[in-house]
Amino acid sequence: MYDNCGICREELINNLKTLECKHTFHIDCINSWAKISNVCPFCRIEIYSHVDLIRLGLSEERIINILIENKIPMSDIKSLIKSKHIPDIVIKVLIHKNIFSINIINSLITENVFSDHIIQYLLITSILPKYIMMKFIINKAFTENIINFIIDNCLLSIHNIIHLINKKVLSNNILKYILNLKLLTVSDINNLIYNNIFDTDILIHIFKFNYSDIEYLIDFIRDGHVDKSIIKHFNFGYFSDYKMKSFINRDILNNKVIVSYLSKKHTEFIVLRIIKNKRFNDIKHYIPHHILEKIIHEIQDNLTDNDIVYLYDNNILSKQDLCKIIDKHDETKYTKNIENNK
Repeated sequence: MYDNCGICREELINNLKTLECKHTFHIDCINSWAKISNVCPFCRIEIYSHVDLIRLGLSEERIINILIENKIPMSDIKSLIKSKHIPDIVIKVLIHKNIFSINIINSLITENVFSDHIIQYLLITSILPKYIMMKFIINKAFTENIINFIIDNCLLSIHNIIHLINKKVLSNNILKYILNLKLLTVSDINNLIYNNIFDTDILIHIFKFNYSDIEYLIDFIRDGHVDKSIIKHFNFGYFSDYKMKSFINRDILNNKVIVSYLSKKHTEFIVLRIIKNKRFNDIKHYIPHHILEKIIHEIQDNLTDNDIVYLYDNNILSKQDLCKIIDKHDETKYTKNIENNK
């Protein structure tokens, strides 16, 4: 055994490595030497295996030469790629030189060995056929970043995008991205809604951002393609009084939604419609009394005799409330009508 390192000539004290040939060096010295010449300085026996040598951190050119000139098991190559010891630029060269067959490429993608950057390279160069790309999307082997890249670069036809949406394999983030790019027509979107493809989150996104006309919402709810509870997610500013009237006439709004609407926007048009549809008795228990009084006060000039009788008859108006909205000399008339109605 030598007393000094055969590379740096310094004394061998610590941080040492003894090779299979029994020659000992400083670890840093022998590693630096191996990157230049992978043989022992004394006996020319190989220092490291090809895989271990690459793990030391070689130049891109040296890695390429080692991988091309030597038959390294694919399992070792996978391990080196996963551990980032083979940089993406080297992988591109290996792909270009057909080191990887299409089956191996598919396997590496499936096992999440390749980075998104390499997958993008495979897609943009058409090395990965479109039918395989579709298969990977359906099997959810691609990240959202890759799918966005595919969409941005028009690598999928609209027909294929709709096919994937129907398969329900795209995340809501991807669906919103597609909607925001306006790749789908209103007809496409409506057909997907009729097929019950979208969840509530996407439906809200569609109607809030006008990707489908809000006017279609009544038909979707009426036909059972959209649950009527979706209405509560919308600011009532989205709907005109005429639209709210349609909702009420078709019994689309539940009581809590109606009360929420009345609390924020109790217009005469809507309240009168609710009264005439005999819905007020159903929802009165949900409305705070001070809001109920304010609503009645605002619409009192447009109430007919029958409306007032209905409100009184269903205990929506008390005798005291009744006196507030009618003239004293008319009280007998209303009271008589009420008694007759009973």
